[in-house]
Amino acid sequence: MKVYIGNLATAINESDIEQLLTDIDTPTSINVIKDRYTGQSRGFAFVEFSNQSKGNEAIRALDGQNIQGKTLTASEAREKRDTFSHNRN
Repeated sequence: MKVYIGNLATAINESDIEQLLTDIDTPTSINVIKDRYTGQSRGFAFVEFSNQSKGNEAIRALDGQNIQGKTLTASEAREKRDTFSHNRN
């Protein structure tokens, strides 16, 4: 299961997120989305878990939690939309 975590402080990195999740499970992957020019976090990340129940547990644990002065949002990640396939007539 892939989880979206939003409203992250720009200083948070992958190891910080892994620390937040130590009581739940070790994620299969953590991807903090960064600006391609500055390398600074864009304020959100995607975290993958091996199963649905661990992902749901992570959402419950992180959603609304205050980390570094920011209130996190967490939810199941949605599939990326293909913005180029829409008909613009």
